[in-house]
Amino acid sequence: MPQPPLRHPPVHSQRVRQQVTRHGILLTKLADMRTWLSSAQTRTRFCIAVIYLLPLLTYTTPGIPPENAGLDRYFALTKAILLASTVAIGSLIIVFGFRSNSIDRSVQSFGGWLLFFAWAVTTISWSPLKTVSLSQAGGLFSLLLHSIIVASVCDHRGNVSRLFRHLCQSLILLATFIVTVYVFDPVTSGLDREILNVQGDGLVHPTASGAAAALGLLLATIAYTAFRFHWSARVLAVSILTCGPLLLLSNSRTATVFAGLIIPVCLFSFGSTRRRGAMIVGAAVLSLVVIIVDPGFTLIDQGLGSSVQYLMRGQDLAQLRQASGRQEMWTAIWSEYLHAPLTGHGYYVTSRTGSLYVWNHFANHTAHNIYLQIFAGTGLIGFTLWSVAMVTVIVQCWRLWEIDRFTRHLAWSLFFCALWYMGWSLGSASFMGPLRYESVIAFTLLGIGVGQSYRDAIRNSRIST
Repeated sequence: MPQPPLRHPPVHSQRVRQQVTRHGILLTKLADMRTWLSSAQTRTRFCIAVIYLLPLLTYTTPGIPPENAGLDRYFALTKAILLASTVAIGSLIIVFGFRSNSIDRSVQSFGGWLLFFAWAVTTISWSPLKTVSLSQAGGLFSLLLHSIIVASVCDHRGNVSRLFRHLCQSLILLATFIVTVYVFDPVTSGLDREILNVQGDGLVHPTASGAAAALGLLLATIAYTAFRFHWSARVLAVSILTCGPLLLLSNSRTATVFAGLIIPVCLFSFGSTRRRGAMIVGAAVLSLVVIIVDPGFTLIDQGLGSSVQYLMRGQDLAQLRQASGRQEMWTAIWSEYLHAPLTGHGYYVTSRTGSLYVWNHFANHTAHNIYLQIFAGTGLIGFTLWSVAMVTVIVQCWRLWEIDRFTRHLAWSLFFCALWYMGWSLGSASFMGPLRYESVIAFTLLGIGVGQSYRDAIRNSRIST
């Protein structure tokens, strides 16, 4: 029998099918991207990338001649792209993974911090330096996203070890780079304070270098003594060889003094009975040798004199009593704060006009004190929200004392780091100042503490299931 003629489908139906197919492919790709972004592996990689990349915002471009001023603009654009990429990717990870228990728990734990960030954004509306307030609020938001994601992946020990190792390695890289630059060009490195006071900042301000070096030694010591990670011995040795010289070259008094006080306490607290006994016996033997060799303590007097001269940095006692000029800064910024005590002058702005004459020049100076910095920028309202945010996270991390031996050691480690930050914050804006290594480390440690605090709840839910 003859076959009936073939009927071709209408053209419009073919177009509909093609559109449906394209939409289906697009939806499939979106679903795959959502799965990839919400996976624990991607979240961990994001945290590691932030640890290495976000502190690059610390660096400046000193000594660029006027004919090459465009390089400075390109460098600033690169910083802006890096910050915007961190915020965008971090936001997508949290949005796509919000239904997971780990992300949901982390967001709730940092709810107080998100409220403080919302108030910081609100203060931009009356800030005299809106661009500065907006960029610094963006830096704070990137740190919060990082901390939330760190908390979501640190509910087991493996990622705690992994992030600790990358924190130590990033600080080792910084120390190696800055010390190497100092060997060839002290001015560019920023470590020569005499030249710095005349010619401006180098690659990294010596105060920031000192903080990073002190934290590198402290974290490496904690990793070795408190947790005995398999990589910790090698990292501690390398940290001593790199962060140690950077700490000395930076000549940062606060960082050096608090590191010198807290690191020996860590060694003694986390050590075994044998190690503690060895430290006590060693100290006693050393004291006996000193008494025998130098009964008049002449060498000790010379050593103390050299140490005092190193810490004085050429200043007299009057300058030291005024905290190296910080008293002038604190007085000026407190006077400005009193003009807007409730709302502040705008996030990261310390004066009504955005320019304050202190230390012989006009600028938007940081308060060189974390509490005064928050008061001046966000007012009493912002300081209250910030205090609530800190207390909320501390209460959350208090559970670490009750779970197991690992989390108790983590609680002690966070306590020792908090002591260092408390001392450091008295003379600097610390982790609420410019986006630097110490701020990335602080928010990473907060995320680790919050993440580990949920281990007991996760274990109990698995047992009940």
